[in-house]
Amino acid sequence: MMTTFLNSDAACRVTAQEIIKILQTDAKLGLNENEIQTRQKYYGHNDFEVDDDEPIWKKYLGQFKEPMILLLLASA
Repeated sequence: MMTTFLNSDAACRVTAQEIIKILQTDAKLGLNENEIQTRQKYYGHNDFEVDDDEPIWKKYLGQFKEPMILLLLASA
């Protein structure tokens, strides 16, 4: 069941059919429910955390503290 790990360099050198074979899946049907649960137990969920502590407007205004940005603005 466990699949071979490929780094991005190796993965871009093989065909889609080879990737499907390596990942032991079906291109049309995907994974069945049992296989999904097995892989989630082994590899974990495909989740990542997003840190939204700082509001977007604050990030936008914060970029004007950068010296290079100020230099570009002054030269414009």
